[in-house]
Amino acid sequence: MKDMYIAAGRYAFLEKEFNDLRYAGVKEVVPGLASGVPGDESSVDAVKVTYDEEKISHEKLMQTYWKHVDPTRGDGQFKENGAKYRAAIWVDGPAERKEVETNLSRLQNSEIFGKGKALVTPVLDAPPKSFDPYPEDQWKALTNNPKAYEKDKAERQKAFDKLWGFVQYCANRLCGYVRFAPNCTGECLETFPELRERNFGQPELIGDIKITGGSGR
Repeated sequence: MKDMYIAAGRYAFLEKEFNDLRYAGVKEVVPGLASGVPGDESSVDAVKVTYDEEKISHEKLMQTYWKHVDPTRGDGQFKENGAKYRAAIWVDGPAERKEVETNLSRLQNSEIFGKGKALVTPVLDAPPKSFDPYPEDQWKALTNNPKAYEKDKAERQKAFDKLWGFVQYCANRLCGYVRFAPNCTGECLETFPELRERNFGQPELIGDIKITGGSGR
């Protein structure tokens, strides 16, 4: 078993995403406060993900992270402002560091998170300087108390749908085409190669195109 530490705003959101991967090899997700993020001495909301590396890879887990973070922000996430909600990634050894930094560079170069925007999420050595788990009665917060997170969840979902959702469109007067994560182009596809397969045979979103629907408009 291996542990992965990550942070990206209120812990409840990452906790839910990684708990949903238990079928794929995640064994436990523990929310808590992690210290040692540069720029501010205060701790950040984070999660420790324990997983079976023979069933799911670190890189595959990081795909979920990239889809649920705004790496352009160094002062919080979405409506979650302040040092406690800064994003951070902790890596265990040179191989994980190379993997994460390579994909961070690819996403930066692809500009999926915004033209000209720098990706500022720090990549730190694992484990965090300290990690203090929240009491167990605060675990699975989004599942157990969804109304408390409605506004923040809506803000996040709107952004994620735009980045990673889909569009329905007409091309050259033929309709019914669907393209997933249409803004993931160039080097972004090196981080998410499965999108090439999902979009295989679909016309590019150039030329005589009419968007008719979808969450990624």
